[in-house]
Amino acid sequence: MRRRRVDLMWPGDGQLLSDGFVILRGLLDDSAVATARRWIESQAEVGAAPRVSPRLGSMYPYAADDEPVELLMRSPETVSAIQRACDATDLRWISGYAIVKPAGAGALWWHQDWWCWSHPKSLDPEPLQVALLCYLDDTSFDNGALRVLPGS
Repeated sequence: MRRRRVDLMWPGDGQLLSDGFVILRGLLDDSAVATARRWIESQAEVGAAPRVSPRLGSMYPYAADDEPVELLMRSPETVSAIQRACDATDLRWISGYAIVKPAGAGALWWHQDWWCWSHPKSLDPEPLQVALLCYLDDTSFDNGALRVLPGS
């Protein structure tokens, strides 16, 4: 198996706590990206019914044993990179989606994915939930990649 280098795009520990995000370049190699694309295509071929939103596109839910999840959560190198980025040792799978957003689709406006603001743990400085977004196409400011508000 070819080893790949995962670059954590931050100057040192603490960016997740201070900025609310971390960028990991090289987390998936070309083979893993191709596998994820094939999985998404297979869902359409078997007639899987995605959740559809005019702004978000089609969302195909992942199960914990689906191949793209296995690639991310079973690779020691990938898990280690995610743990280092989050400064976490006890990562657990909750849910995931492959999102297919057609070119020219409208923007998904600012929002937060946390659902439990009334719980006292929501006031802790450490994140209780992290989202891992893996883009299968090249992204840039011009094509609508994720934007975040540092510190949010």
